[in-house]
Amino acid sequence: MKIMKDSIMKTKIWISLLVLVSISVTVQAQQKPNPTKESILSQGVEKNVLNKKFRWGISWNQYWTTISGSQNPSFSSPNLEKDANGQLVLIPAGSPGQPKVYTPKSFFWKPSIGFNLRAEYYPLSFLGIGVGIGMQQRGTGIINPDNTGGSFSNPWVIGLNGKQGDPDSTYRERLRFNTIEVPVTVLLKTPKEVIKGVKLSAAAGVVFVNTDYVNDVFLSIEDGFHKEKDLTNSYNLSDLGLQFSVGPEINAGNTILQVHFVYSKGTNNVYKKGADSIFKNGNEDGKHETFGFRVAWLF
Repeated sequence: MKIMKDSIMKTKIWISLLVLVSISVTVQAQQKPNPTKESILSQGVEKNVLNKKFRWGISWNQYWTTISGSQNPSFSSPNLEKDANGQLVLIPAGSPGQPKVYTPKSFFWKPSIGFNLRAEYYPLSFLGIGVGIGMQQRGTGIINPDNTGGSFSNPWVIGLNGKQGDPDSTYRERLRFNTIEVPVTVLLKTPKEVIKGVKLSAAAGVVFVNTDYVNDVFLSIEDGFHKEKDLTNSYNLSDLGLQFSVGPEINAGNTILQVHFVYSKGTNNVYKKGADSIFKNGNEDGKHETFGFRVAWLF
């Protein structure tokens, strides 16, 4: 009888140990679940650089810029006469017997470069905010009236400075605004890749612009000594622009290559008014306008 009781007791002990081991294994399995298909996929998504919530980097801006408005500033135009030898001579407007003739300036789009430090944050997969700071050239090209014909220098013409050469040569004058800009934009992005390794993104917002200085440059292709004039005091130096951009974002391994087409338009008149202004008509109106491409490397 005693042997039977001992046997039953041992059996109960072994059964209890087996139950405890089974419970322990089950608990450990629940605490450390086996990898599932969903967890493996989620790890792969996190490693995709296009899905990073925060990215930062630098951008190179290649824009074309001009000043657009309802009334460009005017300048006094010279007149032409022939001297005793039959050569064309420029007579300054306002000289005795020569009335002043004011002609509105004509502008053309000029290339302007710049760069930004950029940061972007996406709290949602498709919606984010972006900020930046950088330097950007703005301004316009100035078309001077071609009084003597030809697109380059005419060496037989005596200019206003008393030297031979055509000072009215077209497409050689530049009005350069060197600015510091701070763009603040709302970002939109496709949650999924449109093609493998590529998403589309867009941005819309404002850009705060502060002009450091303004130079008028006449390019001298004859000798390389360009004529520069500081016109900083003649223009309003602060502006608030509206900016829009759109383009692809490319997975480049550990970085994002972002290529955006960019358009912006200022909201403030660039011409300074007042008694000391060089713009005497008083109705000059013009705003910065830019378009071009921004290439950014984001980490």
